[in-house]
Amino acid sequence: MTAKTLSFPDEPEPHNTRDILARIQAGDRNAINELYARYEARILAWVRAEMGSQLAASVQAEDLRQEVMLRSLDHVGRITDVPHLRWLFARLAKQVVVDAARKRATDKRNPEKEVAIDAEAGVEPEQRGTRPSAPAQQEELLLLYSECLHAMAEDHRKVLYLRHQAGMAYKDVAAELERSEEAAVMLLGRAELKLKECLRKKGMEC
Repeated sequence: MTAKTLSFPDEPEPHNTRDILARIQAGDRNAINELYARYEARILAWVRAEMGSQLAASVQAEDLRQEVMLRSLDHVGRITDVPHLRWLFARLAKQVVVDAARKRATDKRNPEKEVAIDAEAGVEPEQRGTRPSAPAQQEELLLLYSECLHAMAEDHRKVLYLRHQAGMAYKDVAAELERSEEAAVMLLGRAELKLKECLRKKGMEC
């Protein structure tokens, strides 16, 4: 299994973004709206990249984007640099998608909610037995991936988020971690090996 990497063009007008962050710290509420207007398309892209097809069929990505933005409100006021901001949004996008997948799985196990879901989708109760009962492979992988990340050391989790979810260049990852670029690459390699080892132990082919 190859880790998913999101690739985005370089941050437009990075100095302007840092100015917006400084204004947020100074208490300028309009600056928060400017920041989210600048990043809402990227946040939506991160959310969609994390969603499996089954989850995407039942949950609107735009709703999850809004949840990411709401969860970030308590954090953006303490951020002063663009790489950290990207990491925050990417990390929250993964958390929000994982939470939505878990909620969906719980709802499907609840007979009353399952009937309600079927009614909305136009599926008769007697037809439920014809649908696959096993979770979609993408959702299963997402949950296992999250479990493995939570079991890893903080520096391993962070380097994986910065490189594979935030899509940051190695030099930016190194700057965020306050390491040399060579040390950051070595750390990423060790983190990827740990992640693959954990996924194999959970029965996933890597």
